[in-house]
Amino acid sequence: MINVKWSIFWLPACSVQLTASSASLWYNFFIHSTMHAVTFSILVVDDDADDRFIIDEAFKEIGYECEIKKFINGDALLHYLDQLEKPWYPSLIVLDNTLSTVTAGEILTKLKKNPKYGDIPVVIYSTSVSKLKTKELLDMGAYAAIEKGQVMSEVIEVAKRFKAIAEQK
Repeated sequence: MINVKWSIFWLPACSVQLTASSASLWYNFFIHSTMHAVTFSILVVDDDADDRFIIDEAFKEIGYECEIKKFINGDALLHYLDQLEKPWYPSLIVLDNTLSTVTAGEILTKLKKNPKYGDIPVVIYSTSVSKLKTKELLDMGAYAAIEKGQVMSEVIEVAKRFKAIAEQK
């Protein structure tokens, strides 16, 4: 029998001698217990720091305590997603329509073409979205196109919609 020494990080300064079979049991326990710790997660891509801060505050206001990760561009989002395994995929991706480097449509196309995460709902989030642009984005695979709120009460309503979409997954 091979003995494997593991340091268990949630027990500070402790290390435990585990056999290969007991290590497997601990691994399965850890994976299954942490997979349920964060049920929903939302990834927000917006190059405007104020908008990222405001939506984050709206999530706090409605008591949404699940994981919210924010990115300043689509490349950072795609790099992050490429590092994830299926159980850790987000419940929702929110894309600002007017990113400075690439458009939300370009990122949406990359997301939907990738079989790894093409089924993750993507919402386009913008200060204004015309009916024609909304139809175009929906045809490209967006779940919805939602206008950013102009006052905090509107942003809170938007955060509630994002929460509802994320929890449908």
